[in-house]
Amino acid sequence: MKFGFSVADAGMYALYVYVPKIQGASAVTSVSVMTGGKSLETAMPTGKLQVEGQTSGEWMECGKYKLEKGEGYVGIGNKGADGKVVVDAVLLVREK
Repeated sequence: MKFGFSVADAGMYALYVYVPKIQGASAVTSVSVMTGGKSLETAMPTGKLQVEGQTSGEWMECGKYKLEKGEGYVGIGNKGADGKVVVDAVLLVREK
């Protein structure tokens, strides 16, 4: 699954992924960020998901990335997964 984005100003961005709490979810979700022709990969520990309040999931921080001006995408995969992989949304927040 890919979530496309467009960066107007190059810089450091924090990446957040909204993960819903589901039965049979994988303890790990593979995340890759494509920017400036480079792919950066990480594994997000979705097994540590703690849902509080009236929401059905949680925003989890997946690290900070130096993004180039232009188009890119965040890829969500099942590399190393031991269950279902589900992500509803991604959010990039510019660091100051």
